Amino acid sequence: MLATDVVGDMILVLVVSWLAAATARRLRQPAVVGQILSGIATGPSLLGRLPGHLTARLFPAVAAPALAAKPAPVTGGLP
Repeated sequence: MLATDVVGDMILVLVVSWLAAATARRLRQPAVVGQILSGIATGPSLLGRLPGHLTARLFPAVAAPALAAKPAPVTGGLP
């Protein structure tokens, strides 16, 4: 069940982000503006305020670690 939750959540995030980016471009704004707004819209800032706990339903706790941003590994550096 975890794999399907994560894949479904990733597809949802990508589709909403793509649609928002396309809308931003039509409004003569950079695509990143739409992507940022889609992140706000699908996150707890907006969905968390709606009744029914939509954020918890769309993004269950078991899928959160897979969707979280991970820092890039540090390579090189001083010995």
